[in-house]
Amino acid sequence: MTKSTSIRIGRNLLQGVKGFHPGPQSVTWQALIDAFSETSHAFKTEGGEMVQSPLSLFIYEVGNFLDPDNREAMDLLTDMWDGQATVFTRRTKAHGQQDIVNPWLNFVGCTTPTWIQNNFSAELVGGGFASRLIVVYGAQKRKLIAYPGISAGGLKREMEPSLTEDLRHIARLQGPMNLTPEAIAWGEKWYAELQAGLGKEAISRRASGYYARKQTHLHKIAMLLSVSSRDDLIITKEDLETASGMLTFVEKDIMRVLSNVTNRQASARNSMEILSMLRSGQDMTDNMLFAHLYTFMSKKDFDQAISDLQAAGKVFSEAKGGKSYLRARREP
Repeated sequence: MTKSTSIRIGRNLLQGVKGFHPGPQSVTWQALIDAFSETSHAFKTEGGEMVQSPLSLFIYEVGNFLDPDNREAMDLLTDMWDGQATVFTRRTKAHGQQDIVNPWLNFVGCTTPTWIQNNFSAELVGGGFASRLIVVYGAQKRKLIAYPGISAGGLKREMEPSLTEDLRHIARLQGPMNLTPEAIAWGEKWYAELQAGLGKEAISRRASGYYARKQTHLHKIAMLLSVSSRDDLIITKEDLETASGMLTFVEKDIMRVLSNVTNRQASARNSMEILSMLRSGQDMTDNMLFAHLYTFMSKKDFDQAISDLQAAGKVFSEAKGGKSYLRARREP
C-alpha cells in the first residue's frame, strides 16, 4: 500500500516549516526524553508567554520503534497522548531527574495487521496505547499505477512550494480554539448519543477503550480541519460533522485490525469478552452472541469459552418466549 511513501511526502513538506521538530526512527524511551528536552521553546500568546516541547514522529516501520513489551516506553507514550499543559518528570540513572515542559507528541506510523496481531496484547488494546490511535487500513490499492512518476497523479513537484508555504502559514496561527454555539449544541447531542449507544450495545472490551476516547479524537480532527481551511481558530458544526464522518469511515477497519489481537491467555480472554457482552443487559441467544464475536474467535473457541463459563457457574441459560437466552450470573 506504499505506506512509508505516503507519510514521507508529508514529512518532506514539513521540513521547510519553522518549529517542526522531527524525532528519530528508532529510539529508547530515555532517548525520547532527551529529544523532547531539545525541542523546548517559548512563544508569545494573547495570555503571555507559553513554553512547549513538541516532537513529531514519522515512523516508517513501527516494529523498529515500538517494543510493546517495554512497559516504561509504552506508559510514556500513553501519558504523552493527553497533551496536558504541565511539567512531565522522568528520572533516569544516567541523567537524574529530567523535566519536560508541556510535551506534545505527534505520531504517525506504518505497520501491518500481522505485526499488530503478533505484538499487541489485549490489555494494550483495551485501555492502553493502541486505543489512543486512529487506525487507517487498506487491503488493496484504489488504483493500479505501475509508474506513478510517469503516468499519473501523486504530488506534482510544482505544488510543493505552495503546500509548504500553506503549512508555514498554519504554523503561525496561535492561541486557543473555540467552538461556535451551533458546534457546542451538535457536540452535546453527539456525545449523548455516543454514551447512550455504549450503554445499550454490546461493546467488546477491546473496542471500549477506543470509544472512551472517541470524543477527543473527534475534536482533534475538527481542529485540524479548521486550521487547514481558515485562520479564525474556530471549530464549526460543519467541522465536527466532517470529523465524525471520517471517524465512522475508518472505524470498521479499526475494529477489523484490533480484532486479531491475541495474547497468551486466549481462553481466559475469550471468556472475559463473552462475560462483558452478556453483562450489557441485552437478550442474546448463543447464535446472537457469536454473531458479535465471530471476528474475535472461532466457533470452536466460542463454544469452549461458553462451556468453561457454565462450568464455573458464571453463565446460565434461561428460556424465554420459546428461545434459550444466555445470562451472566450476578456476582455476590
